[in-house]
Amino acid sequence: MRAFLVFLVIALWGGSCLFFHERAAYRAIEPHGATFDDFVRQFGIDVYCVRLVDAEQTGYTLCIGPRWDTWKGTSGMPEYLFDAHGRLVDWVPDNGDKPMRYHPPGELKDGPHVDTAVLETELR
Repeated sequence: MRAFLVFLVIALWGGSCLFFHERAAYRAIEPHGATFDDFVRQFGIDVYCVRLVDAEQTGYTLCIGPRWDTWKGTSGMPEYLFDAHGRLVDWVPDNGDKPMRYHPPGELKDGPHVDTAVLETELR
């Protein structure tokens, strides 16, 4: 019985460590604001961004954030979608597991890579 209790305590401690590590990692990539300026303040300008357009030729900017550290691993990177005015439209913590909830008219078509410094002036 004593061995079982020791095992149970170790298992609960280990599980709680994994849970809190996962939560802290998620909070690190969770957007701390609703604009592109907030995004740059949080992650810096060293992120990959591309321009996208929908069927109505509305412009969007998709930025790929830093890979987050999690014990179980991730199948993709976090993605952040901004409208033409620099407002955060949607984001996903792992683009390999979850699609974005926001669906513009038609499909988004890939555009060119754009430097984050250029976006800082355009999305204000």
